Amino acid sequence: MMEPEDVFSPETQTDRIKDMATNNRETLGRRIARLRLQHAMTQERLANIANVSAQAVSKWENDQSYPDI
Repeated sequence: MMEPEDVFSPETQTDRIKDMATNNRETLGRRIARLRLQHAMTQERLANIANVSAQAVSKWENDQSYPDI
């Protein structure tokens, strides 16, 4: 299990991005998460930019809901 401080380490991010990108049928949630991680952004930071809660971003990334367009 990863320690909380390891979640945003460059090595961990790179591994997660590669894992997500290898899925040819990438969901919208996985794409949001992949792009967020490629930009070294936290869910909280993305939430602030999108003017939503961090919980909303989490739901998007877990395909539990989708952003309003």
